[in-house]
Amino acid sequence: MQLNDTARTGAAISEGATILTLEPFRDVERTGLLFNALSAEPWLHLQTAAPLPEGRWIRVTYRSRFLDPLIRPVLRWNPEAGSPDQYLPGALHGRGVWYGYVPHGAGKALISPVARAGVFGFAIDSFEILPNASLISRAVRGSLLRVAASLIARARGMGPEAIEQLSYAVCHERLVSYDSWRRHRLRPFERDGIDAPRIDWSAAPHIRLAIAVRSDSASALEKILGALEAQPYPNWSIALVTREVIAFSPALQTAQENGRLILADGEGAAGTLAAGLRSDALIGRRRLQDETPASALPILAEFAVDHPELNLFYGDEDIRDRDGVYRSPRLKPDWSPVFQSQTDYVGAAVFARAGLLLKSHATAASLANPDTSLDQIVAQDDVRIGHIRRILLSRATGPVQALPQKNVAVSASAGSGRTTSIIIPIRDKVELLIACVNSIVANSADEPFEVIVVDNGSVEEKTTAYLKQLECDGRFRILRRPIPFNFSQLCNDGAEIASGDTYVFLNNDTEVISQNWLAPLLDLTSQEKIGAVGPKLLFKSGSLQHAGVVVGLFGRADHIFGGAHPADRGYLDQISVVREVSAVTGACLAVAKSKFQSVGGFDAVNLPVDLNDIDLCLRLAEKGFANIYTPESVLFHYESATRGMYAQPSKKYARERAYFTKRWNSAMRDDPKFHPALSRHALNPSLG
Repeated sequence: MQLNDTARTGAAISEGATILTLEPFRDVERTGLLFNALSAEPWLHLQTAAPLPEGRWIRVTYRSRFLDPLIRPVLRWNPEAGSPDQYLPGALHGRGVWYGYVPHGAGKALISPVARAGVFGFAIDSFEILPNASLISRAVRGSLLRVAASLIARARGMGPEAIEQLSYAVCHERLVSYDSWRRHRLRPFERDGIDAPRIDWSAAPHIRLAIAVRSDSASALEKILGALEAQPYPNWSIALVTREVIAFSPALQTAQENGRLILADGEGAAGTLAAGLRSDALIGRRRLQDETPASALPILAEFAVDHPELNLFYGDEDIRDRDGVYRSPRLKPDWSPVFQSQTDYVGAAVFARAGLLLKSHATAASLANPDTSLDQIVAQDDVRIGHIRRILLSRATGPVQALPQKNVAVSASAGSGRTTSIIIPIRDKVELLIACVNSIVANSADEPFEVIVVDNGSVEEKTTAYLKQLECDGRFRILRRPIPFNFSQLCNDGAEIASGDTYVFLNNDTEVISQNWLAPLLDLTSQEKIGAVGPKLLFKSGSLQHAGVVVGLFGRADHIFGGAHPADRGYLDQISVVREVSAVTGACLAVAKSKFQSVGGFDAVNLPVDLNDIDLCLRLAEKGFANIYTPESVLFHYESATRGMYAQPSKKYARERAYFTKRWNSAMRDDPKFHPALSRHALNPSLG
C-alpha cells in the first residue's frame, strides 16, 4: 500500500476500501509529515469514511517513528461507551500489529501514540475486520484453554469476561515465533519520511564500534564497512582492537585515511578506544560476525542527545543464525541495578560515553569483547545509565547460553535487634491458619517475630478455640475487627498495633516452605532504597504462583510466569534471581514500618479488596523506593482460598478497578520492568 503522507492511509474496514485519516484531537498539532505533542498525553482522532465495525474483532497495523522512545500506543473508544483503554504493543521494529475487539457503542477511535511532549511520527497502515475463521484459528493456536474459558463465560452471560479470555488467546505470539513476528513488523528506516531527524546528525555524538580482530579479518571488515556506509547515520568509525598485523586491502586503507578505521592496541588502556573523540562520543562493541541494524546508530545518537545527563546506554538484542533466521530476542527491563548485580542482563549492546571510559582501568581488548561484563564500568560512582528499547545488536549464531549468575549478596543485614511483625487477616477457615502458623514457627528460628492475627468476625467455635490457644503464646496477639470485609483496613489496623520495625503482611492461605524465610526479606527491606519485598510463591501443585507483578498485565496487573515449573529460571533469569519489579503480591509482602507509614499504608477507602497491594507498591515507587522479588524465600499460596473466587470480577470490583485504572494509567501503559514490545496477554513473556 502506498501512502501519500504519514497521516493518511487506505485500508479495508469492511468489504470495500475506505480512507482512514489521523487528525489532531487534543494537545497535538500537525507539523509537516509529523505531529507535535503539546503535552505528555496527545490524542489523535482516527476518522473513517465508514462506521466502526462494532461487535467485531479487528487487526490494526501501524507505524511508529524509530527515533521516538518506544512505548505502547493507547487506543480509546468513545469515552462515553465506558470501555477500558486498549494498550497496543510497542513497534519494536518500526511497525506494530494489534488484534482487538470493537465494543458496541464505540462511536469513535482516539489514539495516543506517545507519552511526552515534542515531535513524533505515527501512522495507521491498515484497519481490517478479522474474519471469524482467522480469529478462531489464531485463538486456538494461542491458547485452547482460553478459548474454552471464553465459551464458558459467554454461555453464562459473562460478556466482558468472554471477550477478555479471547483476547488472552489472540493477542500474543510465542518467543519461538520471533523470526516470523519480526519479519511482519520490520520496516526500512524512512529518513525522508516518518523517521526524519530532529537534530543535526553531523553535529551529533560520534559513535565508534570497537571490534576485536585478527590478521585474517580483512574480508569481514570490508562487509562491516559496507553495511555501516549503507545505514543513514553519518558520524561513526570503527576501532580495530588487535595485537596482530592486519593486511589492509585498498578499501580498508581508504577507510583508515578517511577516519573510518583506527587501530587500538588490545593491551592498551580503555582510553585508546576514544582517541580523537570528544567526551560525549559513544563507544560500543560487537564481534566481526555480529550485525548492527540500520536503525541502531540514529536511534542511539538521538537518544544520547535527548539525555545528555546519561553516560552509559544499553539496548536490546537478538540472534541471527547461519541461515539468516532471527531468534532469542533479549527485550530487557529498564535499568535495574539489583538485577544486574545478580546476572548480566545488560548484555553486549552497550555504549559508553568516551569520558566515562577514560576513567576505566580495563584494557581495550576486554572492553571490545561483547562477552565481557561491564560491571567495572557500571560500578563507577558517576555512572548514569539509560535503556534504549530497541534492537541495537544482532549477535551471530551460537548456542543460547544461560546468563551467568553472579551470586553477589544483595542483602545488607541489619544484624541483631531487628524485629518483625507478621500480620495475618482471617475470617474462620481455621485449618488454613493452623497450617500457616505451624509453618511460621517451624521456619523462623533465627529471627525474632510476633504474629498479629486480625480476626474479621470469625464465628466458628473451632476458630475461637484456636485463637484463644494462640493468645497463650507471647509471640501471638489477636486483634478483633468484625467489620465488613476490607482487606486494606484489616492490614492497616494490624500494623497500627504492631511493635516490629518491619511488617510482613501474610495471607492465611500460605505456608512457609523454606527455612529462615524471614532473613532474605528483612535483609532487603532494611536497605534504604528498597520498598516492598515479595518472595517466591508456589501453588500446592508446585508450579509457580508469584515471581513479581507486571502492572498492566491482563488489563490491570498480574503475576508474570504464573504456572511455570518451579525450577524454571525464567526469561532473562527473572525467576531465579533477586530483581526489581514494579510490584509484589500482598499474599506475602514485607516492608519497613517507616516506609509503610510514609505512604499512609494500604488504601482502605478506594481499594478495600482488589489491587491494594499493587497500589501500595506503586506509591512506594513514587517516593523513589525499588520493589524487589526474591526467590530466596519460598512459600505455598492457596490463592484466594479464604474469600473464594468470584464469578464476575469485572462487576464485583468495578469501582476499585476504575479507580486503579485512573490513578495508575501511566504505570499500566508502561511498566518500566516489562518491555513494551512484550504482550500484556500472556503469563509467560510473549511477543505483542
